[in-house]
Amino acid sequence: MSTSLGQISIENFWNEDLKKVEIFYQRGSNIIENVFVLYNLADKRTIKDIHTFSFDLKDKMAWKAKIVTKDGQFWSSGDYLPCQIQDNDNGKVTINFNGNSKQMSIIYPTSGSCSKEMY
Repeated sequence: MSTSLGQISIENFWNEDLKKVEIFYQRGSNIIENVFVLYNLADKRTIKDIHTFSFDLKDKMAWKAKIVTKDGQFWSSGDYLPCQIQDNDNGKVTINFNGNSKQMSIIYPTSGSCSKEMY
């Protein structure tokens, strides 16, 4: 298997600042887990290529997240959301938090996206 490195961008459209963002990433049958943490993400802000992750196109991958809002609310996406990267995505993924729909979305540049409700 050939492992590649990808870049994670994070978008905050939660309609308020986020004090803490935790992104959990699993890949492969060995359930390798990585946790990426970001503090103080302003509303309507995108931070590009903030974290690096490793992947193999043959491995299954899944994502989940927890956020803490400026006013102290805790939100979680719950269980992992399977969402597979493709070769033409060039290792890029954007994690989006949408306050209107209360969802986390995993967005790949060309192969599409997956969304999960946060509670």
